[in-house]
Amino acid sequence: MVADLDEAKGRSADYPDAPPIEAVTTIQNQSHGHPHIEINPDVLETALQFAGPTRLAGIFGVSSHTIQHRALENELVEPGHPVYIKFTDEGGVTCRYYTSSTGSQSVLSDDELDSAMLQILTYYPCLGCCMIDGQLRYMGVSVPRSHIQASYSRVHGPPAAAFGVHHITR
Repeated sequence: MVADLDEAKGRSADYPDAPPIEAVTTIQNQSHGHPHIEINPDVLETALQFAGPTRLAGIFGVSSHTIQHRALENELVEPGHPVYIKFTDEGGVTCRYYTSSTGSQSVLSDDELDSAMLQILTYYPCLGCCMIDGQLRYMGVSVPRSHIQASYSRVHGPPAAAFGVHHITR
C-alpha cells in the first residue's frame, strides 16, 4: 500500500500548460566580481505582498539585501529617509547632520511615569521590564529602560531578581 501511495503522489492528471516561471536569473559580468542577479518584477511584487525580504531570501535563494535592492530598482517599495545629510557651513567645512528614524523620548516627570507604572502593574502585576516597556509604548510613552527600572523600583519595590537575568539550573 505504501508503495502504491508513493507511486500515486508522483502522478497527476493535471499537468501544467506552461513551463515554470523563471523568477531569478543570474547574469555573468564581463569583468570580475559577483554576477548580477535579476528577479522577475511581477513575481517579486506579488511575493512582497505576502512576506518580507528576509523570508523571501530563502525562497528565491538570494540574500535579503538583493531582494531589497531589486524592490527599490523596480520601484516596488519607497526608499527610507537618509541616515545623514551633507552640508557646508559658513566656513566652507563640509559637515554631516545625522537623522534618526526612531521617535524622540517622552518627557515625563518621575511622578507621571510612576503613575503610568502603577496603572500597568495594577492590571498586570507580573510583567517584566520588556513587557512594561511595550505597554508604555502602546500608551504613547517612550522612555529609556533605566527610567523604567527606576520607576518599577519606586512603585513596586526592588525586583527579586534583576531584569533579564534568569539562570536556569538543571
